[in-house]
Amino acid sequence: MEAATSKRPLVLTRSSFPSGGRYAGHWLGDNLAAWGDLQVSISGIQDFSMFGIPYVGADICGFRGSTTEGLCLRWHQLGAFYTFSRNHNDIGQIRQDPAAWPKVAAATRKSFLFRYRYLPYLYTLHYFAATSGSTVVRPLFFEFPKDHLARFNDGEFMWGEAMLIIPAIDILPDVYAYLPQDASWYSLRDADYGIKTASGLEFVNAGIEDVLPVFIRGGYIIPRQAPEMTTIASRKNPLELVIALNDMAEASGRLFWDDGESPITPNCCSTYQFEMRANSTHAEFTVTGYAANITIPPLNVIDIFGYDWLPHFEAAVVNGVPRSLSDCASYDSAKRVVSINCTNLLDISSVGKSISWSNTYSETVDPDKRVECFPAPGTTQLESRCAQVGCIYDRLPEFGIPACYFPPKSGYVKTGTTSDGVVLESYRPVSNPYGDNISPIFFKYSRIGSTLNIRIGPEGRYEPPLNLPRESYDIGEELVVEQTTETGVFAFKVKRPSANESIWDTTIGGLMFADQYIQSEEAISKRKYMGHHNWWINVR
Repeated sequence: MEAATSKRPLVLTRSSFPSGGRYAGHWLGDNLAAWGDLQVSISGIQDFSMFGIPYVGADICGFRGSTTEGLCLRWHQLGAFYTFSRNHNDIGQIRQDPAAWPKVAAATRKSFLFRYRYLPYLYTLHYFAATSGSTVVRPLFFEFPKDHLARFNDGEFMWGEAMLIIPAIDILPDVYAYLPQDASWYSLRDADYGIKTASGLEFVNAGIEDVLPVFIRGGYIIPRQAPEMTTIASRKNPLELVIALNDMAEASGRLFWDDGESPITPNCCSTYQFEMRANSTHAEFTVTGYAANITIPPLNVIDIFGYDWLPHFEAAVVNGVPRSLSDCASYDSAKRVVSINCTNLLDISSVGKSISWSNTYSETVDPDKRVECFPAPGTTQLESRCAQVGCIYDRLPEFGIPACYFPPKSGYVKTGTTSDGVVLESYRPVSNPYGDNISPIFFKYSRIGSTLNIRIGPEGRYEPPLNLPRESYDIGEELVVEQTTETGVFAFKVKRPSANESIWDTTIGGLMFADQYIQSEEAISKRKYMGHHNWWINVR
């Protein structure tokens, strides 16, 4: 076919064999119009992706038997995320096209417009699957192999590294979902666009009138285009990027671009690499890679999720040339979302392009919650030194209140787990003024009766031999350790269950761990504390 047409052919099979994915796609055979078959198709597309057949899907709404409105609606919502997406049924069955029911038509339209919008990302995944053997649809454990719940979850799947899809397998309005740990997740649906969702198990809305729950993973950049009636028309629209920052305020992504039909040959096509980095004073977006002699629309839209600072678009720099973006860019401080929508923002027909701007903090910290960044008296050039390390500077502080202080998002981020604790890496956008933070360090805790011992520090280094008390005094309850990332970095609280209060709270930030300088800041629930024997504290 390729020899006859000089174009890439499409081959689709029902019966496949090992390595068949090199030449053909696959559909999952004559399924039934049943909820069980909808559910089985979720693991089916993951299985065949692992077999090396990335272009795969099931017959939407079922091939045999009479479907129902609710089943067909949910199946169209799911089918929008099959790599091979087709509604197909047997002769003699009832109608099951989307227009057979108004609610199914509305849900299908919304779901497939979403699919069309993100076709540049899906197409890029297929290119790398074809050229390097990677997967398009992939199980959660491919990306999170150390996550126990991810290893046994076959009811959800990902598109590549960056997009998590949570199917609904019944008509109920909510689905019990799992968002893997050690990652940030932001919604891509219009109703809750850009909103960060906590990792772990929780119920998420999966209304029949909307797209399935879909999330972008922090640390990744996804390309897209506004959808049209055909892919030919969609390809002419300006390019857009969704950037989801991770805990280090970084993200990266790729885009493959060709003419859509010619055989793949060396240097035939464009492959772009996108990078985004930000901190409290500066942000920069860059485009590198290889640009072939192929027409590509300009990049006009950039949405950035998880942005913690106030951007100054009036003094932006585009490809080294000052350009104000104030009339076409905005910042939603509540959602922490940057939205840039500028005509001819960036021409990426060649690489080596960039956009940058400066930042300041979008809000100050209450005086009684400030952790001083330069506690040494008489520090000179305080404002400039404060900015260099990523701290906040208050030009008009009250007497006795720190003028330069750590933002709540400072310290360490959780990057993994061990058998008895968690692994912490230094949060680079805010640095230690008195030396480089040691990274990684480990957080662990243990109990002796009702006595709680907490250890924070690196492994394998010398520690002074401390004669910690090994006996325990029964206080009638067990203190609870609650780990949290509510400020974007790792923190923990020690809670007394009987009083439902936090007696030790590190969420005010500022954990620093360098050679000869260790800092840990806590909020306590009482004005006075006393210790035990030689282990004493007297805090006011």
